[in-house]
Amino acid sequence: MVASQWNKLSNYLLALVAGLALLTGVVSFLRDVRDVRTEIESTFRSRSELLNKFVALHRDQVSVMSDLLAEHFNSSGAAAVVPSLRFRDHPDLGV
Repeated sequence: MVASQWNKLSNYLLALVAGLALLTGVVSFLRDVRDVRTEIESTFRSRSELLNKFVALHRDQVSVMSDLLAEHFNSSGAAAVVPSLRFRDHPDLGV
């Protein structure tokens, strides 16, 4: 009878230890998944901010370059030449 009770007790303890190990593994896995998700969101957020800064920088560069080009164009006297270059109509092309 004592051996039977010891077997039941050892089975319950074994089931308890296995359940705790499984619970610990599941909790650890969920925590790792949450950490990876947070890291991925942070990475995409920072890359998005960097891309926005990159686009803004190049937009500003293009704006400055176009202003400098227009200033040089107007100061070099090339503006007097351009009005003589007129577009011609091409009715055969529909333009």
